Amino acid sequence: MGKSLSQELREFAFRESDDPIAELDQLAERAKELEMISGAYRIISEELGQAVVSQALENYLKKQVD
Repeated sequence: MGKSLSQELREFAFRESDDPIAELDQLAERAKELEMISGAYRIISEELGQAVVSQALENYLKKQVD
């Protein structure tokens, strides 16, 4: 999988950038997407149960890696 958002922020903080505003906008957009995913996960977990959702995500991620 790719880098975590926190890793990308750390790397951004310690390098020079030609367009820091554009990079920050991209990171902010990624943070919004992660927040929406987290919210959807919470709602689905409440409706279906944590174990069902966790197993489904685990199966999905295994397929993505293979």
